[in-house]
Amino acid sequence: MKLRAWLVLAGNVAGAALLVYCAAPRSGERAAPAVQAPTPAAASAPVAAAKSAAPPDDKLAEEHFTPFVALPTFAAVAEALEQDDAVRALAELDRALKAAPPAPRDVQRVALFTGLVAERAGEHARALAAFEMADQPSYVLFGHARAGRASMLVLLGRAAEALTLARGIPDEPALAAAKRAAIASAARAAGDFDTAIATLRTTVASAPAAERWTAALALAEVLLDPKARAVTREGTLEALTLARAVGAEAASRRELSRRAEELAGRALAALPPPVRGEVLLPSVDTEVLRAEALVEARRFDEALATVEGVSRRSAPPVLPDKSACRLEAARGKALAGRRDHDKAFATTSAVAERCKADPELHARALFNAGKYAALAGRFIDATRAYARLETEHPESSLCDDARLGAALAHLELGVEARFTELITGMPDDFPGGDMVAEGLFRLALRRMDRGDWSGAVSVLERAAKVVGDGDAARGGELAGRELYFLGRGELRLGQREKALERFERIVTELPLSYYMLHAHARLLGLDASRARKARETALERARSDGRPRVPASLLEQPGMQRALELIRVSESAGAVKELEALGLTGPGAAPELLWAAARTVARAGADKLAHDVVRQRLTDWLGRWPAGDWMEAWRVAFPVPFRALVEGAAARQKLEVPLVFAVIREESAFDPEAESSADAYGLMQLILPTARVAAKGTGLPHDRRALKRPRVNVELGCRTLARYMKAFPENPLLGVPAYNAGPNRARAWLAARPSADFDLWVELIPYVETRRYTKRVLSSRATYAFLYQNEFSEAGLGLPERVQ
Repeated sequence: MKLRAWLVLAGNVAGAALLVYCAAPRSGERAAPAVQAPTPAAASAPVAAAKSAAPPDDKLAEEHFTPFVALPTFAAVAEALEQDDAVRALAELDRALKAAPPAPRDVQRVALFTGLVAERAGEHARALAAFEMADQPSYVLFGHARAGRASMLVLLGRAAEALTLARGIPDEPALAAAKRAAIASAARAAGDFDTAIATLRTTVASAPAAERWTAALALAEVLLDPKARAVTREGTLEALTLARAVGAEAASRRELSRRAEELAGRALAALPPPVRGEVLLPSVDTEVLRAEALVEARRFDEALATVEGVSRRSAPPVLPDKSACRLEAARGKALAGRRDHDKAFATTSAVAERCKADPELHARALFNAGKYAALAGRFIDATRAYARLETEHPESSLCDDARLGAALAHLELGVEARFTELITGMPDDFPGGDMVAEGLFRLALRRMDRGDWSGAVSVLERAAKVVGDGDAARGGELAGRELYFLGRGELRLGQREKALERFERIVTELPLSYYMLHAHARLLGLDASRARKARETALERARSDGRPRVPASLLEQPGMQRALELIRVSESAGAVKELEALGLTGPGAAPELLWAAARTVARAGADKLAHDVVRQRLTDWLGRWPAGDWMEAWRVAFPVPFRALVEGAAARQKLEVPLVFAVIREESAFDPEAESSADAYGLMQLILPTARVAAKGTGLPHDRRALKRPRVNVELGCRTLARYMKAFPENPLLGVPAYNAGPNRARAWLAARPSADFDLWVELIPYVETRRYTKRVLSSRATYAFLYQNEFSEAGLGLPERVQ
């Protein structure tokens, strides 16, 4: 029930969406006005009378569930919440709702909503009163309200009441974590330490990672607290083990890691000196886990320090073979992360020699050795490592990756024939390999760059067969790549009609993908009427092709009704838990269930959560244009949170609003709290030096904290993007790769190919990350223009033919 967690999960979009007052209006019925939950200071006689009346059993339906988001009446509340000022938000809520008391059926839901806001504002007595009003057995969310009551009672010093209440929280899967936490917290505050410890141990043994880590640290605190219980040697050692385990597993979570370190220090200090000496250092396995977690979090210096700490324990270090292998593999990855590729290659090569007993680890070591050697410019060493992988682990899923790496290394060595031979053999040697199409395209690209379109077409035809029917599922960055360049080759070879038919197919079947934009631009230039007809045909197909529907039986389930009701009070975190308990978001969930989950949380204003589900788990929408039922699907995948901020900043910098949203989508996926390993922050992922330059003359702050505030980040991000685009007056879209890799690199790439075809210029960007980023942003830019601009513009789907 913690509103902070709710706000984080909602991607802080809740600043606008916290005002959601959802209703399911019937035909001919106007939506009920938003209302205020009664409070000790504001209860009215009609509201008090309504408290005892059960709200009518008006079942919510996902298909017609229409929230009223960001009503003008509540603009001041939305602004306060967006600025994380819950105290002001609560005051604004009182003022805004004072004139509209709740209808009887709305009393409980509005009370729950008010309790959440009051809790965030630190008004615990107010929150308790609101939660009490919502805790009515007739209300579908009484269990959630009861969890809120228990939490507030603990904070108000009424722990015994809280414990009794917590035990009465319903045994529903979505409330299991809240119930355990409430019982443990209330039991500890009430002095029932046995219950607290038993509950926390159960959580540590069975809960998912995030809940388990929190519970483990809470258990360690109880075991070390002399005010809670007699501190024993066994309890202290258990606390030390718990803290160290969390410190290792959650090494990427800075706050948890710091708290775990502090508790481990307290545990050590509490042990007698002889015992302390025996456990002074964490176990090797714990430190290996820590190093791997730090590498995964891209905190490479800390990972290397952890590895060195283990290595210094003895000289030479005496470690179990598997632990030593994992530790040195982590060292190699950390060195590579620091761009010390020579040392990374040497370290990983040693792992490959030492760790042959573990086939998976050995295969990965050989592959990484080849990769790091290539990055260090040691291409002969790279080819050898890749060849060993193929020879010694022919069944490894990395073999096709190694083949492509070896081919590219030979190309760098100038051995064109070997490059061609290795790539040409990939379809037969690795049927089903996920890098086969990529390898064939790299060979075709080499030929296109040299003007050999006939040779490129023969390779592209093979690549298109490898991709087959899975083209659309590759997403906006890759879908249509081989088909588009086949069309280009056919044009160059005089096969105009064949090329036009291919471009038509791409426009029809692969909407708004990066390569569709190129195909549409060329088709429009060659035969505008065919381009328009292709669009119209595809749009009509989408209108007549309904999206997957949610089974009616699912909508009747109590869990789905609770999820929808949670959306009505903008409690998206709780709604997600209900959807998870129904199996709507887990592995193997059917598309119609995933769509139900995505649409439901989107209606709560949790745009990031909904976007993540659609972008990462669903592909059926990618082959249909945004029309009919599919328009909503596309808008879930391409949301517009912080719209007023973006539009204002874009206007001031004379930027296209669709381009700004595209950059935000690719940089942070709409997470205002995003923080990268390169110390980039916020929605548009600004590093401090760049933010400092952008902030000159504006009076805006530009420290880490400020850059996580959407208003500041979007303003400075737009100033930066505009500056980069102005650096390329003849090619403003080159501001996109400049935003990712820096303007100096983009200038160098332009100088190397000053009059290249734009499509080939992008393909030949030497940085894979920047190349992919550029395609994704340009595709997203066109998508946002199509979805949200009032009038359709063919120019909005256009990309330039050449760079200048």
